[in-house]
Amino acid sequence: MNTRRFRNVVSMIYILAVATGIGMILKRQGYQDISIILVIFVAIQIIAWLNSSKISAIISSILGTLLFNYFFTSPHFSLQFYDRSYFATFVVMTSTAVLMSILSIHERTLRKHAQENERLNLSLFEYTQALLKGHNLESIATQAQTSVEAVMGVSVDVVLKNQSNKRLISRIHTGKDVAIYSALLNEEDVAYPLLDIHYHIMKFTGQSYGVIAMQRVQGSSLTPAQVRYLQAMSGAMCLKINEILKHEMNDVLQVQMRHEKNRSLLLQSISHDLRTPLAAILGTSDMLYNTLRDHDHKIKVGQIMAEIQLLQRIADNILNLIKLQDGAMKASAQLEPVDELMELAYQTIKSRHPLCRLEVQLPQEMVLVMVDSSLMLQVLINLIENAYENDNQARIKLSAERVDGSLVIRVSDSGTGLSPTSLEHFFEPYHSDKLESNSKHLKTGIGIGLAICKMIVDMHQGVITIEKNDTLGCTFAIKLKDAEVMDDYGARTDC
Repeated sequence: MNTRRFRNVVSMIYILAVATGIGMILKRQGYQDISIILVIFVAIQIIAWLNSSKISAIISSILGTLLFNYFFTSPHFSLQFYDRSYFATFVVMTSTAVLMSILSIHERTLRKHAQENERLNLSLFEYTQALLKGHNLESIATQAQTSVEAVMGVSVDVVLKNQSNKRLISRIHTGKDVAIYSALLNEEDVAYPLLDIHYHIMKFTGQSYGVIAMQRVQGSSLTPAQVRYLQAMSGAMCLKINEILKHEMNDVLQVQMRHEKNRSLLLQSISHDLRTPLAAILGTSDMLYNTLRDHDHKIKVGQIMAEIQLLQRIADNILNLIKLQDGAMKASAQLEPVDELMELAYQTIKSRHPLCRLEVQLPQEMVLVMVDSSLMLQVLINLIENAYENDNQARIKLSAERVDGSLVIRVSDSGTGLSPTSLEHFFEPYHSDKLESNSKHLKTGIGIGLAICKMIVDMHQGVITIEKNDTLGCTFAIKLKDAEVMDDYGARTDC
């Protein structure tokens, strides 16, 4: 028998004994039996109020009836009775005492629950008001721990998960290791160290945001009101945490957008400011080139003009990249003959780089493909110039063929090749992996020409790939869908 039960038994015996003594005094004073029954009823209600147990109420009701029979009915000091009407009196007396006791216990339980609900609701209200002022996860966790400990009267742990960087924000009072809660939030098996605490995982839209844990008191479980309180509090916390994380994400996105906008404006401004003086320098150099008679001087001026043209192309590439990234450049596709695109690319390269060793292999049939001719021409020129500037002694081959209804354009070179680690990053903006070569040109490159090529090919819903050749150099392959063939009479066929 535990201490609490022993105290209940002692208090029951003591109260019934006092009620019996009062009844004997009333009996000697000539009071009727109903007065004594009322005294016993009061004693039973006191027992029920103190013990709050239905079993105690039933036992005290039966004992009260037996005491009334033993001390106050004839024959006295015996459980027998002469008057048969007393039997009905005993039954009614016991039933009434039991009913009144149970009702008293129920009323007290309801009042206790109402007080508990009021206390929990007040705590929840105060916490939600505090949430409105909270601007970070640390303050939310601290306030939650303070509120729950004040209501529950036990040590409480609050652990929140910062979704942006997966860092745990912990407030530990029970002595538990925060790694246990980390494993719990990751849905790992950690039941063995959590047997001595209650814990509630905070979830919102299927995502875990943290956990609230508190010490168990003598193995007791949480009441339904306490469970609802924790659910309501965790729901309010999840909403606030989600709001904070959204604000953090929006702040990061706004900073990134500002940086990107500033970068675009800076590059655009630099590109525009470069083109004007470069055009003037190129025009002056061209006039100087035509007036010179000394061969060596003309070669040097020619080199200056080549480098100026290179800078012009870099400025143009910067502008095109900005337009592509901002969505300002759109593809206006129509059916174009592939051989004309390749011939135009050849002529452009030869005018810019007369010494370029470029070979063009046209398709055996007249192929039409749906492209924006100016954009696709830029792709071919960029790929060829990329190979030439990497090694101006390399042989470059531009070829095209129709494969399974698609057009495949290849730019192959016999240059110095690529490093093994560059293939997966080759089309990223500002990536440059040109090896040392015997080119007389400046080392071009801020790494945007190939990025522009990929963006334009993507606009045409095509695919561009790069691979190392078996011997030297590498090959770029552009695959475009829905290539058509024109027969000798000018009709298009799909064969």
